[in-house]
Amino acid sequence: MKINEINKDLYEIAFIQNGEYGYHKNNWKPSIDENEIEEMCSDDDGNYTPATPLGYREYKESRKQGLKNIFDQYPSVDLTNDKLHNIKREDNLLKQYDKIKTDNGEFIVVNDTEDKFFVVNPDNKTFYVEYVK
Repeated sequence: MKINEINKDLYEIAFIQNGEYGYHKNNWKPSIDENEIEEMCSDDDGNYTPATPLGYREYKESRKQGLKNIFDQYPSVDLTNDKLHNIKREDNLLKQYDKIKTDNGEFIVVNDTEDKFFVVNPDNKTFYVEYVK
């Protein structure tokens, strides 16, 4: 899946604490696809979230702000629900970090696999839509 670079930058900016990225041995950059993040940490209740390296803002707060930065933009793609549920992967209609507007609201594309793509709503709830074969 291609990447919407403008929205990606808006998302990454939310993780910066002092105006510059912190030091990390692997040049860590936040990803909207949480499956790509390897290091996790847990809170007192045992809930796991991705860990942000030293020099970055706390992950939950940063993700919330990063998604808001994208939701504040005009939609990249405007689709009816029927069109949304009839997308073929090879159409390359959606990019990661795209904000899409549908009959059911607005969503941001966070990931895809061979047979489906994943979106989040403004409440950071994840949904998936299967590609049409």
